Amino acid sequence: MDPTLNLRHDSHPVTHTLELAGMISPESGKQVAALLRAVDGVLEVAPEWDKGRVAVTYDLWRTHIEDLEKALEAAGYPPEDDFWPRLKLDWIHFTEHNELDNLTATPRRFDHPPQFFDP
Repeated sequence: MDPTLNLRHDSHPVTHTLELAGMISPESGKQVAALLRAVDGVLEVAPEWDKGRVAVTYDLWRTHIEDLEKALEAAGYPPEDDFWPRLKLDWIHFTEHNELDNLTATPRRFDHPPQFFDP
């Protein structure tokens, strides 16, 4: 993550729910929670092993959904590869990218009225 992105904000928490393959017991839920908490920028983790999903709150300035996916895949808990979970994850990627673009955009100036006519 580029440290120069943090221009005006200290944190920007976002929460997403990921559906995971292989999380089938309370022990696996605890492993997933410990694994995600070890990722820099993760603020909260709430695994639901009986439903095969985990809710993660993280700081968008410090980590991204791709970082969480890589950590989960390396530990043997990849995201579900069915159509709807994959579509949801792609939507998260898209919205996260747009959110970062909006956060780093320079705001417009409104201290001068618009010029409608040439003087």
